This record gives sequence, C-alpha cells and structure tokens, in this order.
Amino acid sequence: AITSTIESPTIEVKRACVNATLYQNEQSIIITQLLNNCSSITRVIRTVGWISRYMKQLRKKRGTSGPTGSTLTTYELQDAYNLIIKNSQALDFVNDIQQLNNKGHVQTSSKLLSLNPFLDDNGILRVGG
Repeated sequence: AITSTIESPTIEVKRACVNATLYQNEQSIIITQLLNNCSSITRVIRTVGWISRYMKQLRKKRGTSGPTGSTLTTYELQDAYNLIIKNSQALDFVNDIQQLNNKGHVQTSSKLLSLNPFLDDNGILRVGG
C-alpha cells in the first residue's frame, strides 16, 4: 500500500495599493472641471477647500477631530490654492516637473530654462528670474 500525504497549497494574498493614484486622478478631474465651470477663482478655492476637509475627515480615525465649523481656516484655503496650482502645473508642465524631480534641472530645450525654474517645498513649480 502506498501512503503519501498531499499538502494543500498555500495561497499568498497581496493587496495592491492603487487608492492614492486613483484619488489623484479623480482630484485632478474635479479641479479641472471646477476651473472650467466657475467664473470665480475664490469659489473654486473654497470648493476645493471644503472637498479637501471632507476627504481628510473621511480618512481620519474616529475619535480624532480636525477643523470643523462653518468656515474654512486660512491653512485650508492656502492648501486648496496650492492644490489648484499644482494641478494646473501638472497638466501644462509635465516634462519640466518630472525633470526637476528626477535630475534637479530642466532640459536645455525647455522654454523655462532661462527663468531658472525650481520646485518649492510644496512641490509647486516656481521660477527664480
């Protein structure tokens, strides 16, 4: 009699992390639509601020609280403004931003080269003149 034991295979489950990319794409689409449909930049900034506050509250654990109330803080408004700028720059200066992130400078063929572009602490493209 032949006796052998057959072991069941072990299955390794890996979770993919796609949420951040998906969120960035959705965020970009929302900001672009707001910029195209609203005539007031103030309204766009406030709308992005409220959306950002709501998203942060959804991501936080229960029991911790962030800013609440009927008005946005100056920090939230500045953060919303920076998001709008970064979104617009990401659409128009894709190659320049990638070059600055990877190599610290733009290509010699870039139209921004003579303006001494750099990325600030918030990741916003700025020029040094």
